[in-house]
Amino acid sequence: MQCPMRRSRQQLDSQAALAALERGNFGVLSVAEEDGFPYLLPINYAFAANPAYVESIQRSQTELQAGSSQDASALGSLAACVKERDIYARTNPDIIGSIYIHGAIAGHKVDVINNGVPASFCVVDASDIVPEELTSYYRSVIAQGIIEPVVKPEEKQAALECIGRKYSAEFEDKIQRAIKNQWDRVSVHALRVTSLVGKEARELMEAHRSQLS
Repeated sequence: MQCPMRRSRQQLDSQAALAALERGNFGVLSVAEEDGFPYLLPINYAFAANPAYVESIQRSQTELQAGSSQDASALGSLAACVKERDIYARTNPDIIGSIYIHGAIAGHKVDVINNGVPASFCVVDASDIVPEELTSYYRSVIAQGIIEPVVKPEEKQAALECIGRKYSAEFEDKIQRAIKNQWDRVSVHALRVTSLVGKEARELMEAHRSQLS
């Protein structure tokens, strides 16, 4: 459950948070084990946004005429491809999107996340140490929701393509061969995102505002 951010002036707007989640190369998945201890897993992922959510952000952006050009470009690119990517959102319009991860069909990770449990997922989009200022210029986002196995073949295929194209977009033939050859030996899970909050260093926030002024 997300709590209100104390330093709300540093909170990313929905557009920037979505763009940061899309840009990330890896994230840390966090769930609670049966004994109550947290289980954290750094892992590659792909994010498929709900088209309706993206469109609502775009409408707000147009009305407010706000947002950096970088985030606007990323969001536009995201909106162009999600309609074929997040199959789940077609029948579950209330989610922000799905974070897809893949791995072996057995093991501790699968045991922990295979039963539709609450989860958090953190992505650090920027982390530049500034020694002379005794600080760092950071940007991160935290997504929350329920993680569950992907059981429908149509969504599993789309999720594996989504992951493959994120990291190896120029090797489509290899992606399709790997999916076909590994189909019965790979599991896919999806974090159905219902909350997404981001925060960045005050210095980055001020830099964005100066660019817009």
